[in-house]
Amino acid sequence: MNEIIISKNLPEMRKNAALMVQKPKAGQKAIEVRRALAELPETLSGLSEQEREIFSASVKKQIGEYDNALELAAYIKPLFKYIAKDVGYNIPSREEEWQYIQTRILDVLRKYFAKFTLNDIKLAFELTALGELDVFLPKNKDGKADRGHYQNFNAEYFAKILHAYQEKQGCVFEKVFKNTSTIAIADNSAKVAQKKFQKLLVYAFYHYKYRGYMLDLSAPQQIMLYNILHNLGFITAVLSDDDLKRSMAEVRKQIAMNIIKPFQAGIIKARGVEHDAVKAGAVKFSQYRAIIECFDWMVKEEIQITDYILV
Repeated sequence: MNEIIISKNLPEMRKNAALMVQKPKAGQKAIEVRRALAELPETLSGLSEQEREIFSASVKKQIGEYDNALELAAYIKPLFKYIAKDVGYNIPSREEEWQYIQTRILDVLRKYFAKFTLNDIKLAFELTALGELDVFLPKNKDGKADRGHYQNFNAEYFAKILHAYQEKQGCVFEKVFKNTSTIAIADNSAKVAQKKFQKLLVYAFYHYKYRGYMLDLSAPQQIMLYNILHNLGFITAVLSDDDLKRSMAEVRKQIAMNIIKPFQAGIIKARGVEHDAVKAGAVKFSQYRAIIECFDWMVKEEIQITDYILV
């Protein structure tokens, strides 16, 4: 079993992230904001699996953050080989020619795409192969999305794919910032937001106590109620094998309904319960179970929730 670690500084982290989004300081970088938001559980809750992957890729180490050019080359050149094979490019037999191609592309990436991560680049070509970037790609003479490299594995080809991915990425960022734009930023508004969820927790508890079943909660509401109970020291969710099995079953349904695309489905099937999407679903089930077990304990011990939460 794996214990879920929830930061006890979550309210402070949420406030800091909100300040970065809504009252940015001079010189603040976009990557700093995304990394702060990535620490909040509600950031990814409203995103699809693909959107989560895109956002998560964007907070890794950026190309421009590599101080050592040799270190960057050591990481990115195997990626070039992987992409070349994936898109059907015939790697030159002459090593000097292949090294030159890689060096030129790397130079362009460092100069014009320094804010991209290696995960971004890998994902950009995967999504291109699946047709997920077609709407953002230029059209060929037949009016279809131009994904081709035409045996020209060069800066122009990379730029075409990465610009399309950048537009897709921008849509995800916009959705994230829209979803998190209501995070409280001032001390007073933070208290108002906290009070709102405390009232919901009290209502959910009495609903469960007197009606015998759990109030229907949205994913963000469940996360917030769990966090309140956790910060009170009442619960710590622990992943069980059953949570992982239930999550895997839910993911299989999404695959069957084509909500999860074939390429991603293949990865999930290969990794099984070790895949992040399955683990994320299992966390949801474990937190829900922890809340129920906490409510059952409070009812049995006749604990009054209002002794701990003033509303």
